[in-house]
Formats: sequence, structure tokens, C-alpha cells
Amino acid sequence: MKLPAKAKESHIQKVIQEGTSFDKIQASFLYDDDRLVLSHKDQELKERWEAAFSLLCNYHSNEQSLPILMQRFGISRAAAYRDIANAKQLFGDITQSNKEADRYILNELAMKTFRMAVDNHDVEGMNRAISNMIKLKRLDQNDPANAIDPSMFEKDEYMIVVNSGGRPVKLDLMKMKDTPEASRKQVLEAAFGPATDVECEEIMNS
Repeated sequence: MKLPAKAKESHIQKVIQEGTSFDKIQASFLYDDDRLVLSHKDQELKERWEAAFSLLCNYHSNEQSLPILMQRFGISRAAAYRDIANAKQLFGDITQSNKEADRYILNELAMKTFRMAVDNHDVEGMNRAISNMIKLKRLDQNDPANAIDPSMFEKDEYMIVVNSGGRPVKLDLMKMKDTPEASRKQVLEAAFGPATDVECEEIMNS
């Protein structure tokens, strides 16, 4: 939600004066404003919703998340259900829709899968995970009408850091094509051992 200064101020004032708990918690994510002070109850709700969304991003289904939330916060099953629904609505609204919240969760899972594939030197698994992330972000589509708002992901950086020659080498996986060939080769050799130029090219393009 990117608003002009006047509209932003108007929205903040409305939230302060008549906003619901959901409105105030949402505003605390959207705006860095000292006037948006959450009550103890709202702060507790915020923590519960963050926990619910974190569970969804870490391989937990709705049903698997319920008992964890119930035990952690001492709440009823119905309250845990509401927390999950509110978490998806909250982060979905921030990223434009509930569908985008699900897309965000799936993208996080794809990134975790990629990291596991890197640990196992599983090139095919790495490529599948990257392919899934590309599809989730619709980077394979040319129609701007179907594209996700880039602002949703403008801060995303998926970095892999390895030691090469005694120094760290960083590679942004979302800017692979823009990375100098020498840097890409250093990362691959550090991860998989010495490789020829042909082998590196095959890994990067497979």
C-alpha cells in the first residue's frame, strides 16, 4: 500500500480514531509512525498472527498449525483458527490479496527446498526449486496485465554465500544472468568442487 503523503496521513488518523484491532495491526506493518501504538491486547494478537503466518511458511498446514498455536499461546481451537485466517488476511492485504499471501508462502517453501538441494549438491533439485520460484513470481510471463506488482518482491534478495580462495563470494539467485561468469564459476566450484567451463555452463543452463 503506497499512498501519497496526504492520503497516508488521512489513513493513519482514521486508524487511530476509529480503527479496529485488525486495522491498527495492519497499519503497524505498513507505516513507521510513533503514533501507531498498539495496546497490550493488539500487540498480543500481532504476535499470534505473526506466529501463525510463520508456521504456514515453514511447511505447516492449517491443521498442523492449530495445536502449536493453542499450546504456545494458551488459546482455544476456535481462536487459533481465527488467528490463521487473520494472519492470511493481514499478510494477504499487505501483498494485495489472500491469494498473494498463499503465493508468498509457497515461494518461501520453494526457497527452503532450494537451500536443501544446495546442501545435498542436488543440481536437479536446485533447478526445480528455481523454476517453481520463477513461476510463482510469474517471471516467465510477458503480459504486464498478469504480472504481480513488483513492489511485493522489491526487497527480495536470495543470496548464496560460499568461501572461495579464503574470501566470501555472494551470488543473488534472482540476478543470475547479470552476474559475471567468473563469479558464478567461483560459487559453483566452492559448492561442488573444481569444474570445467563446460561443466559450469551446463549447471547454470540446465
